[in-house]
Amino acid sequence: RHAELSLYWDMGFAIAYGMFLSALSRWSLSGRSRVALVAAWIPILATIADLSENLFHLMFLDTIQNGAGIVVGAFVLGGFLFASTKWCLLASWSVLFLSGLAGRVFRHAVRKPD
Repeated sequence: RHAELSLYWDMGFAIAYGMFLSALSRWSLSGRSRVALVAAWIPILATIADLSENLFHLMFLDTIQNGAGIVVGAFVLGGFLFASTKWCLLASWSVLFLSGLAGRVFRHAVRKPD
């Protein structure tokens, strides 16, 4: 029961970090730039992958509790694929965000005074 409860809590956390990182991207980077738009969408996609991972884990736990062990491997594989996708997206966001932020700081530093 504790595992299920932690997965439900994680769903709320996933939505919160997705919204926060997306808003941070739009606020920190140039709001209308292509980098800012891509950086704002990546956390949303990572949230979808995280929620899907949690659903697969919940289905896995339900299958284990009900004794239907035939499809357990499919749920484990699905959870693994969505977890891997989530972490790849978040790593990509980190690189994109930091490079976009560095580019913005650099452009501001080399701007000629008016």
